[in-house]
Amino acid sequence: MALFFPSFLDWPERLLGFPAFKSPQLKILCVLIPGFLCLLPPVMAEPRFEGSWVLDKQSSDDPRKIFKKTLRKRSYPTPIAKKIDNQKDRSFERIQSNYWSTVRQGKEASSIKDLRRLGTAYPLVKNKRFDIRRRAKGYEFTYDGALPREVRPNPTGRVYSASGDELVVDTLGHTLSYWEGGMLVLEGDPPTGGKIIERFAIEENPLRLTYSINIRMNILKGPVELRRVYLPTKSTPAEGRPTKH
Repeated sequence: MALFFPSFLDWPERLLGFPAFKSPQLKILCVLIPGFLCLLPPVMAEPRFEGSWVLDKQSSDDPRKIFKKTLRKRSYPTPIAKKIDNQKDRSFERIQSNYWSTVRQGKEASSIKDLRRLGTAYPLVKNKRFDIRRRAKGYEFTYDGALPREVRPNPTGRVYSASGDELVVDTLGHTLSYWEGGMLVLEGDPPTGGKIIERFAIEENPLRLTYSINIRMNILKGPVELRRVYLPTKSTPAEGRPTKH
């Protein structure tokens, strides 16, 4: 081993054909640095999100089925007649009470099916098309061609700073975006409270965009997760150069 080690340090001189380093310390560094570089984690490449993606219904969850029986009933008050002491005939009051009770029950039954009660999460769960463009600091996501949204992935990951510069604040609330391996995560706090976590990923062969949204709100009986698959349109490039982050 003693004979091998000095000769191993002479590989720069044997490669160049002349003495490369006068100092033995420089020889050691020349040998060790490439080894350290090999141990560094590889630079991840951002998936190719850019383009237009349309919903594949057959491979996706149906929001109506996923949210069935998970929305809490919405209470609707019924009119109450003012009591009058000298009014003896109350038959009409009883009939009216039955009528308003029927109306209330119908509204409550409809409320557990009304996904619009999800507020800012409603356009996210019903979305059938993504249009994604690359921007200087991230992306622009457009839902169903009508709701644009700025997405700025935080280079330091799921980290909050005192200044809050990593957050995007808009009508959807406060959103922190970050990379989780090859997956883009959007963690949002909607204005009405709760938590919305969206995850985007690209799959190859066949090329498709996978999307999941996890919603936690007081109007729900518990957390609800919806999974969707989107296929590229003809305008979406099948290949492209990935960018580093």
